[in-house]
Amino acid sequence: MFLLALLKVKTVNLSELSLGFGGFALPASNYKRLQRFFRGFELDYTVIAKAVVSWIKIPQPWVLSIDRTTFQPIVLKKHGRRAKSLFRLGFDYIRQIVLNPSPINEDDFRLSLQFLSCT
Repeated sequence: MFLLALLKVKTVNLSELSLGFGGFALPASNYKRLQRFFRGFELDYTVIAKAVVSWIKIPQPWVLSIDRTTFQPIVLKKHGRRAKSLFRLGFDYIRQIVLNPSPINEDDFRLSLQFLSCT
């Protein structure tokens, strides 16, 4: 049933997938059933990554890019303009890293200095 619904709906979104099940059960019941089914699974991401790479045949060398930056949303004023410009936010971020270096921000500090040396 799961595979038929997956082929019918063509998505892995559980709420949309629950609509693709046949039978008399409500979509909410199917959604709960899918949640219970996947609750017991633990995925080995290294196996998945190796399988995806073997299927896609990505040429080497590979580059892994991870972004761990979290930004606060930019506040809009009543007239619709931003409270701070994107330039100002970036400048404040670099200024904070350069003026307050710490072992935690060591990579950010080096990247900021590298960026500033290119400008």
